[in-house]
Amino acid sequence: DLLLVANEHWSLVPQIRKTDGKYTRATHGYDNILPSIQGIFYAKGPAFAIGKKTGILRNIDVYPLIASILRVTPNPNIDGHLDSIKLVLR
Repeated sequence: DLLLVANEHWSLVPQIRKTDGKYTRATHGYDNILPSIQGIFYAKGPAFAIGKKTGILRNIDVYPLIASILRVTPNPNIDGHLDSIKLVLR
């Protein structure tokens, strides 16, 4: 077996054609462990702990967090979990 891994900022794709000045393919799914592509989570309001530093959080856990704050039942068919992010709450 042959495994090819592109360096950060590079993509491995089959030959692509430009039409109308635009590429016909796109990329998605860079490694979310890379610090250069991680997002920043800021939260402010009465539901959140003040000055809490969390480390790495998963974006998929933000939806159940917001649902909890709004006191609505989140869709059960999701990958996120409130338990993974509830440490940001008061």
